Amino acid sequence: MEARTSDVSIVIVSLNTRRYLARCLAALPQAEEKLAIEVIVVDNGSGDGTQAMVAEEFPRIRLIQSQENLGFGRANNLGARAATGRALLLLNSDCDLQPKALVTMLGVLDQDPSLGGVLCRLLNSDGSLQPSVHQSFPSPWSMAGDLFFLSSLRYAVYRNAALHPWLLRSTLRAHSLAHDVAWGGGACMLIRRDVFEAVGGFDERFFMYCEDMDLCKRIREAGYRLRYLPDASAIHHWGKSTAQLPAPMLREAYRSRVYYFEKHFPGWVGAMARKISIGEMIVRHAVFTLMACFPSHHRQALRDRAAASAACLQTLRVLRALPVGRS
Repeated sequence: MEARTSDVSIVIVSLNTRRYLARCLAALPQAEEKLAIEVIVVDNGSGDGTQAMVAEEFPRIRLIQSQENLGFGRANNLGARAATGRALLLLNSDCDLQPKALVTMLGVLDQDPSLGGVLCRLLNSDGSLQPSVHQSFPSPWSMAGDLFFLSSLRYAVYRNAALHPWLLRSTLRAHSLAHDVAWGGGACMLIRRDVFEAVGGFDERFFMYCEDMDLCKRIREAGYRLRYLPDASAIHHWGKSTAQLPAPMLREAYRSRVYYFEKHFPGWVGAMARKISIGEMIVRHAVFTLMACFPSHHRQALRDRAAASAACLQTLRVLRALPVGRS
């Protein structure tokens, strides 16, 4: 599976997702067909036997072992530096490429030098669409709706296939056609290696979340296009690493959101994004605390959410400005 000079280097970052990583790796031969590929797994300090599983079941795959959790962007950069392919497939460990997906993606990328990268169609485990690409980048003003739980409602709709025909008609239509996009999630993204290197890879100041959006923005600002391909697909078992630590991941999500807006909207606009995030956490904490006062089977879960919101609020209040580093 590994070649000295590869068409594609597949970089997979894993953290305690042994079972899903095994499925991910087992699906690759049907997706790659006759391409020369290499697979690099960067393990972020897993304690679930991931290392032994890869060594035993996939001995030809290169494993880069970290003793700590480097974060998503930093770990991907580590894998990319070790890669030999002319293109990089950044693939989540809980993502199963479908047959011919990689061949289709690389074929489109090779045909058009103005493309910096391509993104495939993501599906939920039940085969329903998982919306993953966007026509524009968010602005601080678009965050205002989160004060009323719009992001949580959107997430719930995305995960519920029964609601798709009623609430996602335009989204379903858009995801059925190939088209240029502003950005897409980093679960399965094929990027020209020279483009990835030219823009500096992932900004390692983002530990988790928003690093894919930031990367897409810099690729677009460098003059390259990004294209979504519905004919290539992958099943994404959504959030198997982050679900293990919901409270810390909530803090990282909002920390990265604030950093993104401070980076791309410097000055008072970025500061406003921070205030909106703080306001959202105040609302979330109050709502979950109130709901937990009433008898319910979900009472403990609501208390946990209230506590997580309080911890995130404290993080946002003392959060320093975006640290100096690679951008």
